[in-house]
Amino acid sequence: MYHIGIGISDFMICRNCGVYIGAHMPDKDGAYANVMAHVLDDHAQFTLPSIPVVRTKESEAEKRARRRAAWTPAVILPPQK
Repeated sequence: MYHIGIGISDFMICRNCGVYIGAHMPDKDGAYANVMAHVLDDHAQFTLPSIPVVRTKESEAEKRARRRAAWTPAVILPPQK
């Protein structure tokens, strides 16, 4: 996992090919995450076009609020033995 920008999220990168898989943001009321649909085996099911955005001017509070609204509540489980 990598921290990019202001470091409030853990970004997951494939160790084999280096593709960005998703992100996880711990927060005061839980945690939130996203997964990049294009990395899934059945990615053809997701038909909405990608929309490039630039959010370099967001404050930490704005970034957290946007992610709480758009990302999925999440829990990261420890690896199974």
